[in-house]
Amino acid sequence: MAPSSGVQDQDLYTRAKRAEEEGDLDHARVLYQAALTHRPNDPSLLQDFAALLWMTYDFTAAGRLHERLASLPMEDPTPLLWAARAEFSIGHFDRAARLLDVALASHPDNADLLGMLASVHERAHHGQEAREMALRALAIDPTHAEATRLIAHLDVDAGDLHAARTRLVNQLQQHPGDEDWRLRYELAAIFDRMGEPQAVMRELNKAKASLYPQALPALDQSRRIRERQWALTCRITDEDWKRWQTGLPEDASHHPVALMGGFPRSGATLVEHILTKHPRCLGTDESGILFSQFTRPLVHQAASMDDAFETLNNLSPTLLVSDRERYIRCTEALLGESLEGRVLLDREPFHTADLPLPLRLFPESRVLMPLRDPRDAVISYFLTLVPMAPDSAASVDLGETCRFYADTMRHWLHLEAILPHPTLRVRYEDLIVQPEQTIREVTSFLGLPWSPDLIAGESFHADSIGRWKLYEPWLARHMHHLDPFIEAFGYAGGVC
Repeated sequence: MAPSSGVQDQDLYTRAKRAEEEGDLDHARVLYQAALTHRPNDPSLLQDFAALLWMTYDFTAAGRLHERLASLPMEDPTPLLWAARAEFSIGHFDRAARLLDVALASHPDNADLLGMLASVHERAHHGQEAREMALRALAIDPTHAEATRLIAHLDVDAGDLHAARTRLVNQLQQHPGDEDWRLRYELAAIFDRMGEPQAVMRELNKAKASLYPQALPALDQSRRIRERQWALTCRITDEDWKRWQTGLPEDASHHPVALMGGFPRSGATLVEHILTKHPRCLGTDESGILFSQFTRPLVHQAASMDDAFETLNNLSPTLLVSDRERYIRCTEALLGESLEGRVLLDREPFHTADLPLPLRLFPESRVLMPLRDPRDAVISYFLTLVPMAPDSAASVDLGETCRFYADTMRHWLHLEAILPHPTLRVRYEDLIVQPEQTIREVTSFLGLPWSPDLIAGESFHADSIGRWKLYEPWLARHMHHLDPFIEAFGYAGGVC
């Protein structure tokens, strides 16, 4: 007796999810598509299929599924909230707002939808609308921490630090909850702007203490990854680098790619912001494509460091070309435009410890290395609210943050002298003090003509230099991690 159509449909859906879990994404896509022909109005199926498409950077196809979700009557708005967050994550604020408006039409009293819509408006620089949505969320749910945090952030942007501090303190006192750590991060940032380091560290220590138990697994994974990264970097010889650089097939299309690494909070965002004003330069804004599509599966998830090296070393010309083109396709899908011969600036702080993979794929690429006084970099990173993942778990403790800096930047000290690729240090302090000279040097390095429009209207704040001195009492016991880099990067005698 043949199985019923419903059983077949369910089996297709189950098989699609299993194929996805096993990493066979192409087969999963085929199975999801087949299941969808039988169950075109299943919200769970639509959400799962859209998530797969999103993960593989097919934003156009995923967007169509988001629109189909929006056309369905739903008792639970969670799929639309997820879709809105996905669109929000790549800057599609209008699409995210439209999905949330649809969800709110049938769920007007959902505080999470209102809070998310407030975030969308805030990122789109619609401050008044953002405040209104956040206040509506709080009227429904006075404990809504994210809405409170957003309003406080808007107060800070408006220059009213006192109002922001009062709002956060009152929320923590009157409505304590699981999200208090987010509020304490925001409060710490306010105290930092007010020049009160004792209060900053008090709030951060409370926030990080609550995060520490859940951070431990990610921190342990982070340490293992760092050991793998360093072992691989040390395994690659000068001869390997030179051979890889000349190993591109003659018929391969060439792409002007510049890799920008560094440690977080070292000025890379500002450099990218300035450079991408140039009509011949595009930036990826930490897209994660190289990591998610290549570095993680080929290096981090390899059975061993030796296996990772063998994968890179024995990359066939055919696979090399196809992987390069896949990266370009994903990047163009994310940016929504063709590279058209422009310089592509792939900014990702953790390129620094993972340079072997992108340099293997793009041996013609150049490497920009943003540098900042290591003490300022680690303090800024320690103060920044980041998700608890392997590449950020070290922020849960100042000593771990300093060790993370050392584990990351040792790669550059090792590679800078031996890479056959063109490399350039870009010091944050130089950019702030002498922006034209610094950006002229960068544009020349990238083969871009200089234009004064690149720095026109920019504000360069010197008060961010030497910020670490406020936190010297807390840094002192961890300086052994940073001292070698302070010396090597030229910060031992000051920065100006």
